[in-house]
Amino acid sequence: MLKERNVECISILYDKYAPAVYGAINREVNNIEIAEVILEQTFINIWNHPLTELRFANHVMLWLLQTAKVVTAKILAEKELKNLINENNFMQSKAGEHNAPVIFPLQIIT
Repeated sequence: MLKERNVECISILYDKYAPAVYGAINREVNNIEIAEVILEQTFINIWNHPLTELRFANHVMLWLLQTAKVVTAKILAEKELKNLINENNFMQSKAGEHNAPVIFPLQIIT
């Protein structure tokens, strides 16, 4: 039913499993706001790619937790990248440099 994008099915899945999945996510990231975003993105991912891995067909909770783990890694990596970019821009502005992009010289191989 989930493959047919049945709204009632995803709603039942969310109602039954979201609290446990949220708890697992929140223990991992230890941040309520980030955990809520990850939970939302997890169920969006499930809606967009319903049960793509047959090995989880009989283990819904395992499938949900695996999906949440992948989403968590992606979101935390994006957050880390944003922090690095913001930190780099801060360091450049503190050093009196312009906020122009950093351009690395190309090495020409002949």
